[in-house]
Amino acid sequence: MNFELHIIGSREGFEKYPHDGFDEEAKRCATLHQGVETLVISHAQEVIHYVYLHGIGQQGSRDYVGLSLSFNGVYLRGVEKAFEVMERLFETAVYGGLMIHVSDNGQVEFNSQSFYDQGAQYNQLKKDIQRVLDSLPRNSFTTLPRSFRIGQGDSRVALEEGESVVADRIAQFDRVAVSRESGHSGLSDIQERLERLHKQNIEWEQKYNKEQKKKKQYSLVVVLLLILLLGGAGAAYVIRGNFFTIDSLEENVSQLNEELSRKQEDIRQHQMHIAELQDTVARQKNRIERLADSLQQKEYALSRFASLEYTVGMPTVDNNSFDEGYSMWLYAETPIMIESLALRAKNSGYADIVLRDSDGGYVASETVYVNTFFSQKAVNLKIPSSGFYSLSVETSGMRLQYNSVDGNTYRTMGSGPLRIKGCCNRGKSYLSAQQNYYQYFYNIKYRLAL
Repeated sequence: MNFELHIIGSREGFEKYPHDGFDEEAKRCATLHQGVETLVISHAQEVIHYVYLHGIGQQGSRDYVGLSLSFNGVYLRGVEKAFEVMERLFETAVYGGLMIHVSDNGQVEFNSQSFYDQGAQYNQLKKDIQRVLDSLPRNSFTTLPRSFRIGQGDSRVALEEGESVVADRIAQFDRVAVSRESGHSGLSDIQERLERLHKQNIEWEQKYNKEQKKKKQYSLVVVLLLILLLGGAGAAYVIRGNFFTIDSLEENVSQLNEELSRKQEDIRQHQMHIAELQDTVARQKNRIERLADSLQQKEYALSRFASLEYTVGMPTVDNNSFDEGYSMWLYAETPIMIESLALRAKNSGYADIVLRDSDGGYVASETVYVNTFFSQKAVNLKIPSSGFYSLSVETSGMRLQYNSVDGNTYRTMGSGPLRIKGCCNRGKSYLSAQQNYYQYFYNIKYRLAL
């Protein structure tokens, strides 16, 4: 998958790496950023840009960092999928030490130096992103529609409004800023933890300084009493209208010193606790990095299986048995994409192939032209999750070939992630499915839809 990568950020003005013809468009996209995270989708002619921006620093700060990926002639299916992909790529960059750093006061801040000294880091990020894109299922991208309008300006939309609403905005406007109610990336969680720890540390430092000041005041009282005693003024004194004895003052000072010692010990214990929490954050960050690497490796391994094509069902064997009104029941172990299947009709014509779930609910459909001879038809029928599903032709008068028990001598059921469980009248439960005849659909080819 070919793409162009840019790193974007702002602290005291817009910055981008590398500088090229995309600078002005990236600036326009950045002006649409608000809140914690925003995905701006921009398109012009055959090029589409995904600009993911994430706020950093204290709440309300205008600082942000982000990534931009540009594709020529293709775009990601579904905006929620695009959000997940861009967030994953962003975290890959952040955990790699690119774009941000943690300051002495615990804040996550914009690392402007990384925009001027990219070198190996930027090139490594491109390689990491290439691996992530290569690990995506084949159907994650589709051709850029001709229906996209140009010159219609900008728009904002919330992801929670739904895929259809967002997709319509993208088709109608040049730039669409898609926002979410709350941040989902690991950076948001780490940043909040660091801010809480820093705030707690400041509170305990203030308490410590206050107790130190009290200790100095108590010491001055003791010095004053000693001066009075040496002056022979007696065993009791009146200071500013309050009656004190030396014994009572010494006891009071002793008690205050003990209280100060206890509070200093409390401060020390809390400082140790803060240090332990900071160490926990560091360990959690390392754990997140390891999990991200492990997940990426597993997704890459799964994608290798997802790229394989499987087949279930009988080969195409002609006979003269035709009927209509029946369903074939399938069982899927995992999400499946049925890509093609073979049919043969008594009289050629168009047929509506419908996929339904175990309760009879509509899942997907395709309309194909069926010939009087067997022909393989491309379809795009996605089984979204494991379970029972029915496959039927719901076009009145379309009579299709089936095999009776005498012709059911091939491996019709299969033992892979998609299996044929039997056939029955259309509309009946999978519990009615029988294996003594074979209905309509032959040579079913599919892939894993991971």
